Amino acid sequence: MSSLEGRVAVVTGASRGIGAAVAQALHQAGAKLGLASRSGDDLGIPDAVAMPSDVRDPEAIGRLVSATAEKFGGIDIVVVNAGVGSYGPFLEMPFEELEEIIDTNVKGALYTVRGA
Repeated sequence: MSSLEGRVAVVTGASRGIGAAVAQALHQAGAKLGLASRSGDDLGIPDAVAMPSDVRDPEAIGRLVSATAEKFGGIDIVVVNAGVGSYGPFLEMPFEELEEIIDTNVKGALYTVRGA
């Protein structure tokens, strides 16, 4: 990854898996970070803005995005990583699971990007 010195990134789903790996890579490339996750984990990254923020909650994700922009002077990169899925035939999927997928994967992405 090329240098991202001076850039500011927000990563959703940042506490584990792909989100944590992306956050660590961005940090190593010099980016300042806002880390959005339900746990609020800062991954041990110095100076990162991290707070519990569920992307399904526009106010919570808005607070994280605002705090990141305020601390670092704006946001250059948004990594929309938070997501959920379900296995099985679509027409047999419980309605609650469908709502969670839409709320997280669609609305959560919109709330994050609109906040940035």
